[in-house]
Amino acid sequence: MKRIFILLTALWTINNATAQSCFPDGIVFSTQQQINSFRTSNPGCTQIAGNVTISGYNITNLNGLDVITSVGGSLMIECNESLASLAGLNNVTTVGGNLYVEGNMMLTNLQGLNGLAFVGGDVEFTDNIALVNLTGMEGLSDIHGRLWIDDNTALSGFTGLNYLVSVAGTVKIFSNSSLASLTGLESLTSIGGDLSIGGLGHLGSIGNPALASLQALSHVTSIGGDINIGYNPVLTSLAGLDNIDAQSVTGLTIDHNDTLSECEVSSICAYLSSPNGTVNISDNATGCNSIEEVGVACTLISLEAQKDLQRISFYPNPSSLYITIETPASNLKKHLTMLNFQAQQVLSYEFAGIKTLLDISTLPCGIYLVRITDDSSVFTGKLVRH
Repeated sequence: MKRIFILLTALWTINNATAQSCFPDGIVFSTQQQINSFRTSNPGCTQIAGNVTISGYNITNLNGLDVITSVGGSLMIECNESLASLAGLNNVTTVGGNLYVEGNMMLTNLQGLNGLAFVGGDVEFTDNIALVNLTGMEGLSDIHGRLWIDDNTALSGFTGLNYLVSVAGTVKIFSNSSLASLTGLESLTSIGGDLSIGGLGHLGSIGNPALASLQALSHVTSIGGDINIGYNPVLTSLAGLDNIDAQSVTGLTIDHNDTLSECEVSSICAYLSSPNGTVNISDNATGCNSIEEVGVACTLISLEAQKDLQRISFYPNPSSLYITIETPASNLKKHLTMLNFQAQQVLSYEFAGIKTLLDISTLPCGIYLVRITDDSSVFTGKLVRH
């Protein structure tokens, strides 16, 4: 019995000795041989105290790193031409510093980081030309620095970040040429810094040329910086930013979005009514091409229809010649006012009855704000003349 006790004690001592912190100054893996021999060259090394850099043209797999459970500094996976998988990092649960995944030519996803539950600094995915999604990041609920995603030409969405709730720093998403939506960010509720969608990429690219929707951000309620939306040529609406508390916004820039015409979401309207910082709205489509245009749209939105006039409609929309205005049965005389997006009145018309035909053929092509009133209620809407 005494011998068994001594043996168990010895085994316990050996086991604890094998789980130890090492490399306080960090370690760089630049060859496959270094990775393959890591376990035998460094027995017991499971918790690396410093930075870990993985960067080498001949590195093809990370299987030899499967004993690592934590990185005290930053984890940098950079410029690997032949690395197709992060399998081997599955046991890493904690990165005390930043997580950088940059310039990896064959990575299609982040499977292998599935055990990662804590990143103490920034998370950055940059210039990974084959990266399609972010699967492998499901264990991350909070980022304690910034989230920076740019120049990933094949990235189609953010599946993998589905459980991300908060980012302490800036969220910047730009120059991802295949990114059509922000799917995967539906759980995100708070951003501590700027929210920046689009802009100039560090590799010379511009904006997110395929991004058509911000709807995945609809649960974000607060940010701690500016909203910047720029150089997203197919984005037509800011729907998805509706629920951000305007008092948490410190500045607003909406520019160079070629087809963006609907900017009058509640958060933007509230911010424009009492801005906390600078505002720049320019070089977008009609309806969102200036502060004045958005202000007019916001004013009409605030006069939302009431009572029977809520059931008013006009069609076809878009139209080039005539529209039919259809209202509930009523003897009340109604007045229609049409404004362009410079807040100039272009048409005034009085009518009664259920259906009325209105000639709009003399109006220039564009988007117009329509306001119809009677003695007790107001209807507002948009009309496109093409």
